[in-house]
Amino acid sequence: MRTLLLLLVCLCVSAGSIAQDRDNPVVVVNFVSVDDVDIPLFYQYLSFVAEMQSLRVEEGYIDFFHVWEVMHDSYPSGDIQYVIAARTSLEHTIMPPMEDWQGYASELASRGIESPFPMGSYDISKIYQGYFELAEADEITFAEIVNTVGDGQDIAEPGWIASMNFMRATSSDYQALEAQLLDMNEADIAAGGKDGWGFIGNVNGYPTDTPVTHMTLDFWNSMESFLSPSSYEMTSEDLSLVEDVVEARDLRRLLRARLIIAK
Repeated sequence: MRTLLLLLVCLCVSAGSIAQDRDNPVVVVNFVSVDDVDIPLFYQYLSFVAEMQSLRVEEGYIDFFHVWEVMHDSYPSGDIQYVIAARTSLEHTIMPPMEDWQGYASELASRGIESPFPMGSYDISKIYQGYFELAEADEITFAEIVNTVGDGQDIAEPGWIASMNFMRATSSDYQALEAQLLDMNEADIAAGGKDGWGFIGNVNGYPTDTPVTHMTLDFWNSMESFLSPSSYEMTSEDLSLVEDVVEARDLRRLLRARLIIAK
C-alpha cells in the first residue's frame, strides 16, 4: 500500500485554546518506508511539509507534528525508517474540517519557503502524489490513555529519544494492567531513568499486516538522558505487576527512534 504517513496525518487537528479543550484526543501515527536512494529527496519533502504542518498548528488544526527517525527496529527486515505522528481529536479523523490549503501555500511562498515539487508547485494534489511515489506507509490511530512527561517538559524540540513497544493484548484486563504501570514509571522519571512514559490504544482495531492493540512509549529528552542509569529500584509489588502485565501482552515489535522534526 503506497501511502504517506505525513499526509495521512493531515487528518489531525488543533493547538492553542482548541488544543486545551480537545475532546477525544487521538494520535495519528504513520510508519514510513523509503528506498535509500530516495531519502535525500524525502528529506526535502519532510522539511517543506513540516512548514505547512506548522501553519496548521498555528491555526489550531493539529496539536503537534513530529517526525521520528528510526535508529533500531526489532524486525529483521528493518523496513520502518520514519515514524510520523500528529495529535487531533477522534471527530476530526472521521470528518476532517475544511482548511484553507491555498492560504497555507500562499503563506509559505510569502516567506520564501521553496517547494521541492516540480516547477515549485504548492498544489496539494501534487504534494500527495510526490509522497505516494516516494514512500510506503501504514497508519494507526491511537487513543491516549496515559501520557506523562517528567518535570513539566514538553516534547517540543528535536533530539528526544523514544522506545515504541507494539503489543497485542492476550487478556481482556490489559488496559487496567498497563495503566497501573503509571506510578512505577513516574517513580522512574523522578529517579532520572526516563523523561516520559505513555500508553496508547489502537482505535481502529488491527492494521492489515501488523496486529497491534496498543503501544507503550518510553521517552528521553536527549541521548545523554537515554544513556544515564536510573536510581529507581523496583519493589516486589512492581515486579509482581510487571509479571502480570507481561502475561497480558504479546510484544510484537520494538522501535527506537530519534525526533528530527518537531512542530
